[in-house]
Amino acid sequence: HANPEDIDFLATQFVEGQLAKLTEQKLLIEDKGILSAKASLSNGVFVLNGITVPMPWEQQQQAATAR
Repeated sequence: HANPEDIDFLATQFVEGQLAKLTEQKLLIEDKGILSAKASLSNGVFVLNGITVPMPWEQQQQAATAR
């Protein structure tokens, strides 16, 4: 079975990979090693880091009308 050092290494690799993906997708902002995000929800519109993010029910409506 894995020793604690191996588990720590694998966990670190996983977290770093996830953070890189989130940063690439603009879900997180990285500036000089500091991670941040700015989010707002107003009148049913969710904005994350300046990007309007569709709500789950909006995506379902879009899929239904596309058929």
